[in-house]
Amino acid sequence: MKVKGKYILVGVAIIAIVLVLIVAIFDVGTGIVEEMAPKAAKDALGVDLTLEAVSGNPIKGYTLKNLALSKEDEEIFSIKQLEAKPSLLALIGGKLYLKSVVLDGALFDFDKIVELAKSFEPKGTEEELPLGAINIKSSEIKGPFGTIDLRNIEIKPEMSAIKATLDASYNDVLAKGNATILIKDGIKIENLSLQIADGEIFFSGIVTPELDLE
Repeated sequence: MKVKGKYILVGVAIIAIVLVLIVAIFDVGTGIVEEMAPKAAKDALGVDLTLEAVSGNPIKGYTLKNLALSKEDEEIFSIKQLEAKPSLLALIGGKLYLKSVVLDGALFDFDKIVELAKSFEPKGTEEELPLGAINIKSSEIKGPFGTIDLRNIEIKPEMSAIKATLDASYNDVLAKGNATILIKDGIKIENLSLQIADGEIFFSGIVTPELDLE
């Protein structure tokens, strides 16, 4: 009986694996994402999110195309493609938690992003944040200073801070470095270290929409 029991367990495990592989091939759960993603954006940031198409499933992740985030009919940023890896357990529980997000071809408005970040009020524990690691590539930030090309940015948001690794360029000048930005009481750059050409610069201070450092 013990031997038969082992064969049964092995058989069930094989069937489960096959089912998981089959499910991973087809688009399932996209309706849930289309319904819950706008709700998560509204709950977390108080903004409206629209998207053109969703494909994927909870196992291999989702691809969302042509997203736009707006507030009071003013667009804050748009994204050509977003790849998201959700927490399957969170989806089963009726919540949306993204373990990793990759943004490709995003266009940000600096002033509106700053205002949005200043209005962000995290609640609960760190595990309840709707976002995990974020990667931004081939994107742009437009502001009164001109346009910054984001080659590759890695971000790890926390309850009261955002930590980032930067690889960007401004007027064809490359800049690489690290940053820690506090968001608990407004926006404050705790430290920003950039390697530019043959030199290195450091920033710290409070950021306003006019990009003043105090």
